[in-house]
Amino acid sequence: MYELSSNVKHSLHCILVLLTIIGYELSYYKNPNITDKSVSNLFADYDHWTALAIFIYNLLDIVISVPNTFLNIFGLVLYNAFRSEIKIKALKNIQKNIPFLCIRVVTRGDYPQLVRKNVDRNMKTCLSSGLRDFIIEVVNDRTIGLKTSTKIRELVVPDGYRTKSGALFKTRALQYC
Repeated sequence: MYELSSNVKHSLHCILVLLTIIGYELSYYKNPNITDKSVSNLFADYDHWTALAIFIYNLLDIVISVPNTFLNIFGLVLYNAFRSEIKIKALKNIQKNIPFLCIRVVTRGDYPQLVRKNVDRNMKTCLSSGLRDFIIEVVNDRTIGLKTSTKIRELVVPDGYRTKSGALFKTRALQYC
């Protein structure tokens, strides 16, 4: 299947943001249910202090939400969130300062193919970055059948295992480790 480049994805994303804003504006101004909510109606319908409180509340709502909205739109349009490849810096010069790492993946084991894929991807990332002293532990409730090596360890939590605190799911598996 053809993969779109990050610039094409970002351009499509910007077009979608623009179309969403235009669609909202068109639907807002064509809505016949919008009534006139001017300040003169507000002061005519309520006493002076209540109208002033409503006016200040609405003004604060605008003052707080408008900058947030504009910053979100600028972030969506100006920042390309679809960068294709992240380059990992090799750790050759500082390898001796890195302690032993244990990367622990906790799962129920319902999707063994997904777990294998993630373990392989994590292994490639660690090796390409120059890590040497690490292990990837997969802790689950069912056997997945991962290929065993010095860098991969699979732990299966027994069905009868109970924690002192009565913890369940991932916490139970982490306490078993």
